[in-house]
Amino acid sequence: MTSLSHLVARSVVVNGPIDPIGLSGEDGWLLAGRDCVIAAVGLAATIDLPLGLQGAAEAEVSRNLSSIVHFDTAGIGPAGLRAFGALPFSPTAPTQLTVPALIVQRRGDGTWVATSIASHDTMPLVSTDDGELAEETESPKVRSAVAMPTPSGYEEAVQAATKQMELGELQKVVLGRRLTVSLDRPLAVTPAIRRLAAREPLCTVYAVPTSRGRFFGASPELIVTKQGTTFHSRPLAGSVAIDGSDADAAREQAFEASVKNQHEHELVVIDMLDRLRSVSTSVEADPQPSLVILRSIAHLGTEISGTTAPWPTGPDALELAAAIAPTPAVGGVPFDLAVSAIAELEGFDRGEWAGLVGSVDAAGDGTFVLGIRGATTKGSTLVLHAGCGIVAESDPSEELEETTFKLRAVLDVLLPGAADQLFAALSGRTTDQSHGA
Repeated sequence: MTSLSHLVARSVVVNGPIDPIGLSGEDGWLLAGRDCVIAAVGLAATIDLPLGLQGAAEAEVSRNLSSIVHFDTAGIGPAGLRAFGALPFSPTAPTQLTVPALIVQRRGDGTWVATSIASHDTMPLVSTDDGELAEETESPKVRSAVAMPTPSGYEEAVQAATKQMELGELQKVVLGRRLTVSLDRPLAVTPAIRRLAAREPLCTVYAVPTSRGRFFGASPELIVTKQGTTFHSRPLAGSVAIDGSDADAAREQAFEASVKNQHEHELVVIDMLDRLRSVSTSVEADPQPSLVILRSIAHLGTEISGTTAPWPTGPDALELAAAIAPTPAVGGVPFDLAVSAIAELEGFDRGEWAGLVGSVDAAGDGTFVLGIRGATTKGSTLVLHAGCGIVAESDPSEELEETTFKLRAVLDVLLPGAADQLFAALSGRTTDQSHGA
């Protein structure tokens, strides 16, 4: 257990307006959705998880945070003391959470609270200037791009996965693709995050510094949010491209009726309920999935809710998230067989992609989303990922098209115009012949 008792925190109400994206800047922490808006900068402490997410309970993160001396003039309570993390896809990979030096968050009533955390008592200093960086007049230019696996290699991987399902116990596996783009200069992250937030207002925008670079994106998928003894989750599985045209209604109707997509989604929900029962006092899911419609893609989503024993007897938000991560929406069913297939067929280390991004506080409450629909940037290199859930009914060419569409959707925001330039590397074709790609 990491002791944080040497730290002192002070929380105060801050007069707005506050710009959380500008505040987090190029190297801070950001978690901004409809129900959770938090920005943070600086470093007060780190909390190691040497056993990875599998050691979340032993790390006692919330208990560590509660040992910080807190002068709370804002009345925010334990929620002012938070640790943030971008936790890897692999549940056994050693990782850590960060306790920032300055945390600014919006409460439910719309007021903002700033908390400073240091080795001595300090008053939080927050600039109310919006901090907006000038929008780039021209995006960085692409020098080169490498896809792993190649488009044909991805189709072969999907075919190999479906063959395993025919011969064995594997029911579902999520296979990803990586696109590494070399630019002529570094990407300005803050304007890129603003574009993501504007494009996907129903998603949770995130940005976190990692050893691989700045990991940021707009996640559509809530892994878990916990408040007191109640928690919620909304897994997504299955997707269809949409473009705002009159044809969307027919696409969505066919998508909802798809046996393949319904099967893929059902596997995810059943597996998550099984895992959550081990750490909760009750858990239930909506009887049928609903359509979750974003800017250029629609998913099947199911609301899951439940209760736990009060913390610290019951789990904190990180422990709840760890119990279901990696979810079948990014791993597969059964988990062990899926992870083995991923290692064999993908050919790269996922790192933080498809892992958890979020925060947990000193009362055990917090929010974690799935680290997808974004990129990692370091220097002049930009790395993007996309994946698809593969089941026995999957068609390799259709899964390639879906990953191509997902990669293009992010590229269109981060590097306007680059998706067309890189279409051959993404799809294996020289011309765009498919809807939405």
